[in-house]
Amino acid sequence: MPEVGAGGAAAGCCSALLYLACQPVDLRYRILKKRSLVICALAALGTAGVLAGCGNNYYFAGRVLPPSGIANRVLIAIQNPSAVARGSLQFVDAYYDIRSSYNDKIPSFSISGFSGALPSTIQNMPEEQVGAVYGSGDGSFTLINYAKETTNGSAATLSGQSSSVFIARNGTYVIAASQQADVLTVINKSTGGSFGLSLPGVNHVAMAIRDGNLAINRTRWRAGAA
Repeated sequence: MPEVGAGGAAAGCCSALLYLACQPVDLRYRILKKRSLVICALAALGTAGVLAGCGNNYYFAGRVLPPSGIANRVLIAIQNPSAVARGSLQFVDAYYDIRSSYNDKIPSFSISGFSGALPSTIQNMPEEQVGAVYGSGDGSFTLINYAKETTNGSAATLSGQSSSVFIARNGTYVIAASQQADVLTVINKSTGGSFGLSLPGVNHVAMAIRDGNLAINRTRWRAGAA
């Protein structure tokens, strides 16, 4: 087979361009369109390869898939799960509505590091990927890291039993209602200070921070009250 030098290659390129120029306009458009589609497909494959090589799996709003691999979870507080434990936090696969993995290889999923007694309330903050769980058995108020599926330390140290506890979404304030003591406790986590307000019959609290203003809603109830 005869070799083709630089001159032959240039001649072949000119012949291809001449062939393309001699074709009807609609045929030239189809040829160029096919070439554009091929280039776009190759670019998409290259981008997918780069993203796959980063080592992270993203499933919603740029969030990293948690260690369990479950995208849709429901957290459940369990009291006295065994003879030696007084509380645990398990989560289930909301898509399949099961506690185990879809292939039964993992029997259950739980938040590691939780040791609170008798967990009774869960405050969920999905945007911050954080939760707060109050244990009525020991007065603990524990932060939960949903991204890592572990505890994230204590939200506050509360004295006495509380009927309702709430933490601000930015984590600066914690308020707790004690119906037995008729006291509403406010904790400033930024300064570490706390103070109590005498509010007879207080049993439920909620809090929202908007533009630096703190709003507290409470429900008062007395036995025999109309």
